[in-house]
Amino acid sequence: MYTETFRTASSNPFLDVFLKTGSIIHSFTDTLTNSAGKATLKEVTISITDKPQIATAEIDEIIVPAEVMPGERLTVSVVLIPHWSTAGAERIIQREVIINIPDGFPMGEANLTVSTADESVDDTEFTQLFGDVFDEILGEEEEEEEKPVPRNLDELIRQKEEDQMDAGLITITLTPSAFGGGFPLPEDFGLPLPENNEEDDGNNGEMPEGLPLLEGFPLPNASEEQPIETELIIEGFIVTGSKEAQITIKAEGTGAGLPVGNLADVME
Repeated sequence: MYTETFRTASSNPFLDVFLKTGSIIHSFTDTLTNSAGKATLKEVTISITDKPQIATAEIDEIIVPAEVMPGERLTVSVVLIPHWSTAGAERIIQREVIINIPDGFPMGEANLTVSTADESVDDTEFTQLFGDVFDEILGEEEEEEEKPVPRNLDELIRQKEEDQMDAGLITITLTPSAFGGGFPLPEDFGLPLPENNEEDDGNNGEMPEGLPLLEGFPLPNASEEQPIETELIIEGFIVTGSKEAQITIKAEGTGAGLPVGNLADVME
């Protein structure tokens, strides 16, 4: 047995339910696409719950502090605007998630991304019906993680169950920048900047010889710290949209997120 639950909000709910149910059945009965094994359907049961409200919500804003230190807890507030038919007196939905910043998280700028699990949930009936066909013709099908070909119907059902996503799922990802932190500028070290008409002593903008490297400063792609990801579900809603923000990861009492000891070394 295989069961799949989905939500849809449309001016033509009959067509949406018809297409979605047909695609579920088609994945088992189409002999050209189902390589797992022949499926003979004995029974298909459909249960429909119709609601007078249109339960959709779009990500409108994310509220985060400008700075946070490694080892601290980062509070991310996600603000959504629901459809007017489901909106209460306050007209917003606001949820908070907590992200624990590891002690070894790279200092500097980090990108916070808040996005829905599947942007296709708000597609029109036309793209739901023909979108996959056009993607194949234009070669625009998204690259997905390669999965083993199911060898039997049990494996096919297991894969389909793993691929199911809640339409109200929101993914929050914190990613360090390419340098594991913003690349430091001269003013971060307390070094004077040259005037527009001042000569550069023949270094042509290169790092002067003998300047000590910053101990522990992460070079590009040197950080092994992986993005931090957490999830939030808005129960009963179809959520769309995405937002991004930048957060500075810095140690206490430093500038540009660099340890105090390293700054003293540079000043020497």
